[in-house]
Amino acid sequence: MKIGMMNNPRFDLCAEIAWAKKNGFDYLDLTLEPPAVQPGKIKIPEVKRALQDYNLGIVGHTAYYLPIASPYDTLRRSALEEMVRARPQSSDSFCLACYSGHYPVHISSQVDKFSLER
Repeated sequence: MKIGMMNNPRFDLCAEIAWAKKNGFDYLDLTLEPPAVQPGKIKIPEVKRALQDYNLGIVGHTAYYLPIASPYDTLRRSALEEMVRARPQSSDSFCLACYSGHYPVHISSQVDKFSLER
């Protein structure tokens, strides 16, 4: 089992990454929220280097105010574009299948939530 922590958006992101590693966490649950970790303030090369140096994984945590589930297509697309633009990882390590419905592998109609338990 891996244990992660969500960064505190009031503090410097690289300092939070160092703190996570020092305290034994395996990954960072990255939240992109003001004041310190809003997309325009993130120094992406520094964050990528810190994650690599500390060998920490990362998962995304979208801000509550991004309308990912909006009933309006234009709002959903805009929110998704902003989320993708703000990520500190390369696009080849960022899966959008849950949002787009385009999965990189074929999913059989015979698969259900109990498939791995049988």
